[in-house]
Amino acid sequence: MSNGASTRIQCGTAIRRANGVVGTLGCLVESLKQPGKTYVLSNAHVLAFAGDMLPEKGDTIRHGQNSKTNVANLEDWSKLLKGNNLTDSAIAVISNPDDFDPAIADLGMPIHDPNVVPFPSMRVMLRGSGSQVVTGTVEDASRVYSQSFRIPEFGRRQISFVDQVLFEYDQRYENLLFGYSGSLVMDKNNHALGLFWAGSRTFGLFCKIQHVFDQYNVKLV
Repeated sequence: MSNGASTRIQCGTAIRRANGVVGTLGCLVESLKQPGKTYVLSNAHVLAFAGDMLPEKGDTIRHGQNSKTNVANLEDWSKLLKGNNLTDSAIAVISNPDDFDPAIADLGMPIHDPNVVPFPSMRVMLRGSGSQVVTGTVEDASRVYSQSFRIPEFGRRQISFVDQVLFEYDQRYENLLFGYSGSLVMDKNNHALGLFWAGSRTFGLFCKIQHVFDQYNVKLV
């Protein structure tokens, strides 16, 4: 279901590390090595590095802004090391996949085709925890970008990313799309393209979904 009527936890809605800031549950992915083992996918700065505590495997992940119910447990994440990073991503294992709806709220089921990749002028869309569908146009499909992150172990530092996708929003967002980090970016036909992780009032950045899938050896549910 993609119209918001599902009683299951939908992708494109709020998720967070316990005591962390809210981001977005991008999509559900399944292990290629252990079929049936299912994870939620979002950003590392949402599921792993939000808050003051160092991330540990098994950390509690919660759905919604105020819920205290555990819906997943942190499994693996981008370490955001010095050097050239490909993704800002993290996965958390789900104990009961039936509690989740793999469709993106308001947008429907995502599709993965490795032959569909971002290119300049491609139309893209995402749906984040603020319940708004954001649309835009790809400007650069292989951008090098540096972003300041607060890493509990090291404090705030600049992290470099390569092969990122820059896209221009169709409208200006004064709130910088706070809470949309981790949203799954798709094309107009719902092909999964990447994970939204940073932006300004007029532009957004996402890491390519194939890099994410290769990093964790997973596929789209």
